[in-house]
Amino acid sequence: MHNIYAALSSSNLTYNGIKNLNVFYDSSLINLKAFDPDTVEYPEYVVIQKLNFDYVTNTMDTKNQTIVVDFGDTNHKEAYYSDGNCFVKNLFLEDKKIVLVSGLADSKPIIYKYDLNKHTIAEIFPNGNDELSAFDSGTIHYNQKPIASYNYANDTINFIFTSNLSGMEVFNNIEIQYGAIPSVNSTIQLTGTAIFPELIDVKFVNGEPLIIAKENDKFIPFYS
Repeated sequence: MHNIYAALSSSNLTYNGIKNLNVFYDSSLINLKAFDPDTVEYPEYVVIQKLNFDYVTNTMDTKNQTIVVDFGDTNHKEAYYSDGNCFVKNLFLEDKKIVLVSGLADSKPIIYKYDLNKHTIAEIFPNGNDELSAFDSGTIHYNQKPIASYNYANDTINFIFTSNLSGMEVFNNIEIQYGAIPSVNSTIQLTGTAIFPELIDVKFVNGEPLIIAKENDKFIPFYS
């Protein structure tokens, strides 16, 4: 099989292996963390390829140019640790034949739209949108993985993560309206003195987000 890391420079050696792998139709999206010894950085990537299986030779190869999405330096060697730049989740919109490659850039949402039919990708948020320029989420908890989910009831994307802001623990829920020009619907911040439980996933009940968290090795509901 074609080397899936060919698009990465020789100095960007993969670190901690593959973190996340999704295959949608004939497209593979591989999330990995790398180490760059020249800059002593730990950047995070999503590598996207179109796959072609030859049923005669029983081999697999790529059909198009490899796409690499660079989320920047995470500042941590550990697989899921980050100071604000990281991949979050691939959101598959089957009816639209697209994947929303979501992440954080400086602790704020960033979204790329990958077209499964055309094998093209484009940044759709913020993409010059400055709605969150004044939004201060503080410093995200580097050891708590941010989560994201798509709400089909109203075509919105929720980014949810915890952080520390001026000595206060903060729960952040940023809702973005998906459309031709995505925009911010709402920002919710809850503050407390104790660290919020580890966030695991977000589901939607009657159109409202239900956050699943983990505390004392037990899964608990945590509403935003």
